[in-house]
Amino acid sequence: MFFKKNTENAPYFVFNFGCSSSEKCVSLSAKNGLANAEWYDENGEHHVIENLSVTEAFWNALAAVAEETGIFEWKAYKLFNRFASEINLEVFNGEGVFPDGRTFEANNMHGLPEGFESAVNALTAVFAKFSHNA
Repeated sequence: MFFKKNTENAPYFVFNFGCSSSEKCVSLSAKNGLANAEWYDENGEHHVIENLSVTEAFWNALAAVAEETGIFEWKAYKLFNRFASEINLEVFNGEGVFPDGRTFEANNMHGLPEGFESAVNALTAVFAKFSHNA
């Protein structure tokens, strides 16, 4: 059976990149008023954020980064558009609904989106900034 994806109305943000090298993996989320994150920075320092309160300022900063880096233009490709002969151990999935109603869905079915690295750096900077201000 096929089920229609449940659409969320409450603001949420999910940005996950898994790969064989844990130093390159990124996990960022904000849902139900709490943010959680895990990543390594360019110096190899491991960052973990748990249950950070999400404020309007946090959402505004996140939305600004999404706008600046083009995340709202990224695509979530369907599985059937990918040839089975292409095996990639890297998995990226991102999606969200912002408080202003803007949404995005993205994955790496056809490679990583344009500007992926700069988006990761900008997004982790938002999470780091608000965790230090908490």
